[in-house]
Amino acid sequence: MLKKAFLTNSSGILCSRVLGFLRDLSMANILGAGVYSDIFFVAFKFPNLFRRIFGEGAFTQSFLPSFIASSKKGAFSVLVLLLFSCILVGFSLLVVAFSGAFTKVLALGFDDELIKLASPIVAIHFWYLFLVFLVTFFSTLLQYKQHFWVSAYNTGLLNIAMICALLFARGSDELAIVYIASYGVLVGGIAQVALHIYPLYKFGFMRLFVCGVQELYVAGLTRVLFGKKVDSTTAQNLHKQALDSKLKATKLASTIRSELRRFFKQFLPAMLGSSTAQIASFIDTILASFLASGAISYLYYANRIFQLPLAIFAIAISTALFPMVAKAIKANEHQKAFIAMKKAFWFLLFMLLFCAVGGIMLREQIVWLLYEHGKFERTDTLECAMVFAGYMVGLVPFGCARIFSLYLYSRSQQALAAKISAISLLVGVVFSLVLMQFLGAFGLALAGSLSGFVLFVLTIRAFGFGEFWVIICARNYALLLGFMLVCEILLLALWLHYIQIPH
Repeated sequence: MLKKAFLTNSSGILCSRVLGFLRDLSMANILGAGVYSDIFFVAFKFPNLFRRIFGEGAFTQSFLPSFIASSKKGAFSVLVLLLFSCILVGFSLLVVAFSGAFTKVLALGFDDELIKLASPIVAIHFWYLFLVFLVTFFSTLLQYKQHFWVSAYNTGLLNIAMICALLFARGSDELAIVYIASYGVLVGGIAQVALHIYPLYKFGFMRLFVCGVQELYVAGLTRVLFGKKVDSTTAQNLHKQALDSKLKATKLASTIRSELRRFFKQFLPAMLGSSTAQIASFIDTILASFLASGAISYLYYANRIFQLPLAIFAIAISTALFPMVAKAIKANEHQKAFIAMKKAFWFLLFMLLFCAVGGIMLREQIVWLLYEHGKFERTDTLECAMVFAGYMVGLVPFGCARIFSLYLYSRSQQALAAKISAISLLVGVVFSLVLMQFLGAFGLALAGSLSGFVLFVLTIRAFGFGEFWVIICARNYALLLGFMLVCEILLLALWLHYIQIPH
């Protein structure tokens, strides 16, 4: 089951990331790396951050265990859906009303003219937050049924919509291109939501939602009838059957409230605990706005390549692994959970190490192949390649930390995971403020990778060094890994010696 789920997730993510690269190629070719691309990426940064945090773990890691444990799954899921929807729609309306202030927060280094240009574009992008939540909520429900292909492939629709918008906008002035691409984001989000409708109906979640609404109606009716103390005269006039029905409704309301409190108690720490890399990247964008023009774009383009192996391997396998580990921990089958984690860890270590070594050694070739077209010039390639190398240093620790953080989430230790992430994030910000003074955008990327090592060490400490030793104690795997890495380095060195990037 783990292998099948991983292959489904990884193939879907690969398809999505290939489309994402085509989208970035179109963006680089049409807008290049300059003021207008910086405006678009600033506007897209927070919604994209929200998508990554929600879609790659935070919501799922808190909602799924709560949903599994819930005795009133219908009412619980509907109430979570309604609460988040109201909050996000209200937040988006607030951004529309005060778009200038929010834009200043997102890009502190922008001058007043750029803030004025970027504000309406930022307001457009914030509506994508609500669509992202719907997609993540529906995908998590389907993962409960071991149905992964929709969550794996739905992001491709966003990329397709943005590519079509960019092709449609080709030849327009640069500001018009930014607007059209922004509306393409919203169209892609609507398409992502629509893709979930039939699978939800097929697995009976539509009936679950109807039952949930009925349960919430009964629980709400109880609050009206029992909100005040019932005097003796009124009680005598109530029929015994009606009293029993209302008492059941009171119990239902109490159960729903306790389950909702338990979910939010886990959700807020989980949101921080699973989002270290994304928040660090978001902070990097703010800091990069103080650097030379194009720095924000270099960070975005390099991070996009960095996210490919992280998503295909780390995110795909952790998404497949989490429901299994959570159910095994709940059933007190810890050994079963450790066996699954050991297999996942060694596979992930092999894949991520190969990608990290190859990415660092071939950094200029990769960026040249993907981006050096149209307005993206050779100087942009060299700058972006260094930033990419800085990100790749942290690929292994960020990826492997996800495996062991799953164990903490499965044991409802979201607060501990959040504390670990907060420490690593703080270390990363300190490194960023120091290194950006000397190394520019490369220093920001390298600082993020250093925070990844802190995250990994602290996560292993929480997991337990003894348990970690049991997982990594595999001499044959270690020898094979060392031999294959030496072979990779030699082969790539020969490649670089004989094959050069054409000028």
